[in-house]
Amino acid sequence: MERIDTPRYQITLQPDFPIPGPNNVSWIRCLPDEADDVIREARATIAPRHLPVMWMLDPETEPPDFAEHLARHDVHPDPHGGDVAVMVYKKENKQHQHYTDPKKDRNIHRVALFSHWQFF
Repeated sequence: MERIDTPRYQITLQPDFPIPGPNNVSWIRCLPDEADDVIREARATIAPRHLPVMWMLDPETEPPDFAEHLARHDVHPDPHGGDVAVMVYKKENKQHQHYTDPKKDRNIHRVALFSHWQFF
């Protein structure tokens, strides 16, 4: 597994599991006028690896209209996905994700999933 951290986003790649999901772009935090550059930059980083990825937009994604930027780059919501419930918590200064049942846990966040199944 390879993780690429930048100040504006995080890429997680798992070449031995070549499907969107484990291969993703997440923790997107950029200025509105940087959004298109972030998309192009992430794609350029992923392209040599020939992996499909999922863009994961959490409630704190910046800019809030990042989904519209993705749409202009032909990346659209996963038609088979819908919302995924994710609880994000901090433990010993590290980010951890815990997947939970939204009907049982009210302390969750909704994460929008955007897939681009074509190889970059």
